[in-house]
Amino acid sequence: MDSSDLRIFRMVAREGTITQAAERLGYVQSNVTARIRQLESELGTQLFLRHNRGMKLSASGKILLPYADKIVGLLEEAAQALSPSSEPKGPCPSVPPRRPPRFVCPGCLHPFTSCIRMSCCPSPQGIHRF
Repeated sequence: MDSSDLRIFRMVAREGTITQAAERLGYVQSNVTARIRQLESELGTQLFLRHNRGMKLSASGKILLPYADKIVGLLEEAAQALSPSSEPKGPCPSVPPRRPPRFVCPGCLHPFTSCIRMSCCPSPQGIHRF
């Protein structure tokens, strides 16, 4: 089972037709159809009930959908956590540095103020000596 197959499965489940899902995903319709059939074959169950106006989830598809949502959600969350950003991520270290820095630029520390406590200097501009 591939994460991209689960993304396609989710989109078809939400859109109700392979044509609309393919449009939203930027794929050709035949690719979406093949991937759904491959996923059904791999899982050994029918995920959709097909009718002349589209598709709806089968009982197995209804079981798989919340798992697919969780898996894709976790993958997106992990990608976001690892993406470069201007804001710090992860836990704030609780161990102080061996030597405190001699100079601190308050503007440089702004992104970190949520995880450290600082006393405010009289002049927030420029560089201050400890």
